Amino acid sequence: MTSSSRILPAISDQWSERAKEFSTLLADVATDDFGLVRTHIHFQERRALRLADLPKTIPLTPEGLSSVDFLCYEDAKMATGAFLAAQSIRWEVTREEQAKDLARTAFEALVEVYDLGATVSEGFFPKPYGGKISQEFSRDQYLFVLSGLAAYARICGDDELLLIRRMAAGMVDFWMRIDYKHSYFGLPSSSNLSDFMGGIFLGIASHGFRMGGDSRHWREYLRLFGEEGLDRRISMTLRGQFRDGVPYDGGMYFRQTENSVMLKCMAVDEVWESDPRNRPLWSHSLEKCLADDLTVALDPSDGLTFGLIAYDLASDATHLVDPGVVAELENPLNLPDSTWAGSRKRPGSAQTAYAAAVIADRIGSRKALDIYRLILDQMTYEKFRFVTVPDPTHLVPDHEWEGDLLASGQMAYWLWAYWLGRQRGLLVSTEDPVPALADEPATFAR
Repeated sequence: MTSSSRILPAISDQWSERAKEFSTLLADVATDDFGLVRTHIHFQERRALRLADLPKTIPLTPEGLSSVDFLCYEDAKMATGAFLAAQSIRWEVTREEQAKDLARTAFEALVEVYDLGATVSEGFFPKPYGGKISQEFSRDQYLFVLSGLAAYARICGDDELLLIRRMAAGMVDFWMRIDYKHSYFGLPSSSNLSDFMGGIFLGIASHGFRMGGDSRHWREYLRLFGEEGLDRRISMTLRGQFRDGVPYDGGMYFRQTENSVMLKCMAVDEVWESDPRNRPLWSHSLEKCLADDLTVALDPSDGLTFGLIAYDLASDATHLVDPGVVAELENPLNLPDSTWAGSRKRPGSAQTAYAAAVIADRIGSRKALDIYRLILDQMTYEKFRFVTVPDPTHLVPDHEWEGDLLASGQMAYWLWAYWLGRQRGLLVSTEDPVPALADEPATFAR
């Protein structure tokens, strides 16, 4: 698709002011003394959470940690990686020194966590509960951090670039050493390559050889692509799995699908540049994401996403479920949120916006562009309340406190989506150069 055939929406002054507000809030309130972006703060008072704001215990909290340390840091690496990417891109677009300062703070925090993990094993990147080392890690955390490092690598100094190369190489080597298997909160060890999200390791390996510069990681990328079948998995969607009659965790329900959608698009956005020979495949993957999963949980009336939606195989349709426990769903970690139905909504649409931006840019989709613009427009501060319900019966029992939280991590994702759109010409501003748009990619068919 050429620039003459794509109608680009003008940037809204409200979005620009919102971006400034969100950046200030995350820097001044959500960022801790280490420079990590905590994923939750207090909604009404716009302050860091205190012990009195939460129950004394929250499921999965490691021994010796408070509920605040656990809740605010479970996904802090993801939020910090996203904030690093957002501020790095902001600097590229605006040359505002504040953006580079904020990016540097986030980068230094991630370096500190990396060094903490390296005391156990090089490339082990632990979840830093309360700024301390833990045994927990996950593939999504790695991809977020690597994506943030890749953005910062374009604007940083030579000494920082050396650190980035070490970290990128070490993180890929770590997954190779453990054969992509690990135990999550004590569950039996399993492969991270084998489910419908396994394809994101193409993005992780790509970051390794693009930033780390080690040819071993290119060979590993090729092995994952071919021998491990990630060339097939990169185009898999959850709806596609359900259409084949295959349940997920014992049932056919979409649960926080916006996270898997964002991860898939992050990975494809990376390999689009590193492996251009396979762009027909990457295009096909994005087309499948757009058609099957991108907006399955999105409520266009308010821009929020539903937490749990049922899928009906006979009609290929989705529907909400009345409040209550969905008994057929597996829940080995006994997390109340994961099996409770109802009309709970969350600001996960910020992740949908990022995915829509990648799809709009890479395959020239006007539909994705409209989704991206809709979410940017609707996500005001009030929409970042951690949970929104029509009435208290839709809340998970004894989880009323969730309504007092602000999802600052999702705010970081909104910022990343916003600045990505500014950088790639998805939003026109008289102050921004508009990048040239690529020709429409060929359609891939398997």
